[in-house]
Amino acid sequence: MSDLALPYVVPPITDPVLERLKYDNFLKALKNRKERVAQLDSRPFDLTMDLTSICQLKCPYCSTGSGTLKRQKAIMKEDLYLDLMRRVGESCFMIWYFSNGEPLLHKRFGELVGAARNQEVFSIISTNLSLELSDGFLRQVVTSGLGMISVSLDGATQETYSQYRRGGDFDLVVRNMRRLVELKRELGLLYPLIEWRFLRFQHNEHEEEAARSLADEIGVDLLEFWPGSAPPVGSFREAGVYRCSRPLVGRTISGPALTTLASRQRATRKLARMVPRIFAGSTADIKSFTRKCDWLYFSGMIHPDGRIGPCCVSNDDVNDFAESMEQLGPIQGAFNSPSHVEARTMFATGAPSRTVCQKCPQPRAQHYQFRMKLRTILRNAPDWAVRILAKQPDAYFLPEDKILVPEVAALMTLDRWAHSRRFWNIDWRSWRASA
Repeated sequence: MSDLALPYVVPPITDPVLERLKYDNFLKALKNRKERVAQLDSRPFDLTMDLTSICQLKCPYCSTGSGTLKRQKAIMKEDLYLDLMRRVGESCFMIWYFSNGEPLLHKRFGELVGAARNQEVFSIISTNLSLELSDGFLRQVVTSGLGMISVSLDGATQETYSQYRRGGDFDLVVRNMRRLVELKRELGLLYPLIEWRFLRFQHNEHEEEAARSLADEIGVDLLEFWPGSAPPVGSFREAGVYRCSRPLVGRTISGPALTTLASRQRATRKLARMVPRIFAGSTADIKSFTRKCDWLYFSGMIHPDGRIGPCCVSNDDVNDFAESMEQLGPIQGAFNSPSHVEARTMFATGAPSRTVCQKCPQPRAQHYQFRMKLRTILRNAPDWAVRILAKQPDAYFLPEDKILVPEVAALMTLDRWAHSRRFWNIDWRSWRASA
């Protein structure tokens, strides 16, 4: 899934001890990024983790489905996962349990995800859901503590759907998705949110309205349309799947979760409304941005065999930064392998690097990957963290942040009166209630 809905659907941290630990680490990570240090004293607050590197489908533009991924097939072992959670669980806000593999092929999926629930980590999976799953397994998925289940369903009929999701069964996906919604209602659960994610291509864009109708009928929490990664119409490719040819009619993301959960936002949601509209929709020339990569300060990629990659953009094993957790240093430490330090140094000083970061395959991911995640964390920030950031925003944020993240612009605006009595006497409870 994309992260468009995150700022509106992720709940705040409720445990005061975990809230302090997570936001203390968040502030350290922001400062490390601003100062462009090579050796971090913060831990990742967002992780991408593959529970498997296998998939039963043959999607043509997926490296796993097309067979071009240069990595051994593996399923993550429980002890490896629990070791990782001991390292980063207290500091982590979000975990994305997918990248190259189908997470529901892990038979102990529910047990593993449950370990993150106790540390208030918002966990997300993306699944093709074209699997024969027992009712007991689906119930385990719903009760595991997941924050969101994003179902990849690119079409409203089997004929259209199967052009990209090769080997998939449209009716089976719909049946499983319908049952997930039913189980949530039976159990009276707010989470996990059930999202239908529709990748738009030339061959399926005519079914968008049909998808909206079916999503309403099933009762999913969110429906998201996203442009599929494909060559333009008329390009020669054996895959025969091409980029969508017309603009989307209607909202990119919609659903009842956006309205029912957005009202629970904290005070920074109201701060964001103080900012001129220009910030929310502005873009800037990426060439003017600070030369850095947010992945190297905020996150990391964990593969099912325990190897550590810099990001989810480069997944071949030759580009990994560490072969095991032990190479990252002490269990309390950050992701400070020699390759991590070398890559951060390259961005900060221009020194050459032997890592994949020297020739990044997707430079825009360096800047945009964490835009909505930062918005999410800031909107749920406790009062003490808002005050720290408002007093010294330039110590934590880069100039382009106020363009990419409206909440940052709000904090910079707030800085002009952060030391005044008016700021310190805000009735934050009433702000929160009205947000």
